[in-house]
Amino acid sequence: TEYFSRMRKFQNYLNSKADKEKPLNLIFQHFFGEKEMRSNQESEMQSVKINVKDGGKERYEWLNIECCRYCSISKVFHININWVVCSGCKVG
Repeated sequence: TEYFSRMRKFQNYLNSKADKEKPLNLIFQHFFGEKEMRSNQESEMQSVKINVKDGGKERYEWLNIECCRYCSISKVFHININWVVCSGCKVG
């Protein structure tokens, strides 16, 4: 479906920017003849860390993205994006 195609593009984009050791791995479920997800699968989350280049400043920035592992056309997909900024003069 078009929805899954766009979600795969989203996954590929995030994985191209993320740490290579822990990529996102979305599991696509159509639910046409497949069993419904168990409630623990619906809430199973995964996360990926993306380093953000700051243009030469002495500051570290990264995105921590947490999202559902299972992607279905019949369920809500949750995604949390946290932008973390850390500066040596502020930490101590």
